Amino acid sequence: MKNRVPRKTADGSTTFYLPDQDEHFHSIHGAMGESLHVYIQEGLGAHNATKNPLRVLEYGFGTGLNALLAWNWSLNANKEVQLEYTSLEKYPLLPAEYTQLNYASLLSRKDAEMVFREMHEAEWDAEIALHPRFKLRKLMRDAMGPAPEGRFDVIFYDAFAPAVQPEFWSAEQFGHVAAAMDEGSLLVTYCVQGHARRAMESAGLQVEKIPGPPGKREIARAWKI
Repeated sequence: MKNRVPRKTADGSTTFYLPDQDEHFHSIHGAMGESLHVYIQEGLGAHNATKNPLRVLEYGFGTGLNALLAWNWSLNANKEVQLEYTSLEKYPLLPAEYTQLNYASLLSRKDAEMVFREMHEAEWDAEIALHPRFKLRKLMRDAMGPAPEGRFDVIFYDAFAPAVQPEFWSAEQFGHVAAAMDEGSLLVTYCVQGHARRAMESAGLQVEKIPGPPGKREIARAWKI
């Protein structure tokens, strides 16, 4: 994807705008605030299983914000949770792009800047340990179709909106996602549109609407029961 224009959002964190699609990578009401609420609080924070390690699958590495916040969460969690974080991305950012993002400077950890850079510079299709409690595996591939091998506990479903990428919100696609989820695992996404929720339900997931971050009344969370 070309023409990625940096933009500052309402909470001071940056994102990218795609003029050709009239779409932002994150909410203009707060990129970091949205990700913290949707994927960390209502995703990782809502998973009540005692599994360790906890396996996360992210649809859309994008800016790396969700991965950075998951790393930060794993180091600050009340219990020693190890995360095995797999992320899919077909169009990674260039160094000239991701160095414009200010997420690391908004975290209290001094090593966040270094870790964020290492995340983007990490070899594709290989697993690297960024901390004893956080392993990252980035896969440069189309996220459509069957998920990577293995079973996952938490799904960060962060594809572009249905108006931009409708194929990602189909019943067939959620069937692939559900097949990669363990019993008791959850999927969380910012999108709460009716047809997206019905597609999740058709894949056998139990969907609930929950309060969203600033600028968004509700988001969706789906459980594999």
